[in-house]
Amino acid sequence: EQLEIWGERSGARVIRQDEGADPAAVAFDGWKAATAANADLLMIDTAGRLQNKKELMAELTKVKKVVVREAEHLDEVLLVIDATTGQNGLSQAKAFTEAVTSCHRCPLADDRLQVVPGSGSPEAEVLLLGLAPGRQEDVQGEPFVGAAGNVIDNALGAAGATRADVHMTTLVKCHPTGDRLPTALELEACFPWLMEQVAMVRPKVIVTLGQFPTSALLRRNVPLGRVAGLKLTVWDDITLIPTHDPVDASRGGPTAATGIRRHIAAALAVAGVTAGPGVPVTA
Repeated sequence: EQLEIWGERSGARVIRQDEGADPAAVAFDGWKAATAANADLLMIDTAGRLQNKKELMAELTKVKKVVVREAEHLDEVLLVIDATTGQNGLSQAKAFTEAVTSCHRCPLADDRLQVVPGSGSPEAEVLLLGLAPGRQEDVQGEPFVGAAGNVIDNALGAAGATRADVHMTTLVKCHPTGDRLPTALELEACFPWLMEQVAMVRPKVIVTLGQFPTSALLRRNVPLGRVAGLKLTVWDDITLIPTHDPVDASRGGPTAATGIRRHIAAALAVAGVTAGPGVPVTA
């Protein structure tokens, strides 16, 4: 009912079915109506039907497939998930971890030791986003361990923060064998997991660690040197601050190490995270 009120106020037609209807069927009816009206934009609201489903992304994928199958001229499909309805942060984080650890959407699942969903607070104001788990992450099941992890810990410690103050994850959740770059297919297969994770955590700031995560969120290839440290907008209420890859810093790159420290401190400040004096850290 509330959605119909909003639609009436904004002059947008609302397509609906009875309570309990299949969201994919509602999406199909919506697409037919939008096509008949020659509409530029179709917004699909699941109206609370999906937030308690364990296989949330599977249900949303069904909705997307309906739209993509029926569309002749489609620019993009964006799935927007409201993580504040139904489940609290901790229970939703548990459900997310259970779902992603059973994922077999791409070939990375064949060779992984384990999935690396992420770590840190499920309600953090700052999310750190890397590219992919390395060999040590694959063994330990935690993101950003080893030398690259030390770079992150040093940057957080210098700002008076710890891993518990942020949420940490990667574009893909499984280690690409041979430490190669993930393929386009692997990145595409894992991107919905990231979108659900962002919706779950609802950070104020995302810090992208390196070229690939930055380009993925900006949806275009942008040289990191042009945007590192800038405060950009990726969604209406989320600020993006690109920074360097901690792997580069761990290999002795002074520019990368300094930049990461400065940009993570800036992200914490933008998010309003209270930081104490610098914490002693080790190299």
